[in-house]
Amino acid sequence: MNTLLICMVGVAFLTSMLTAGRDSKDYGLKEEDLNKELESLKQNNQ
Repeated sequence: MNTLLICMVGVAFLTSMLTAGRDSKDYGLKEEDLNKELESLKQNNQ
């Protein structure tokens, strides 16, 4: 249950970063960076 909660918070944080990146080019992560982060998270969970 704890792991699920941490994952949900992480996804919400990444989503907010992506949205901020779309609104302003000076702030937020690029979509490619988010994809790399998600891939590394998937590999760590396996």
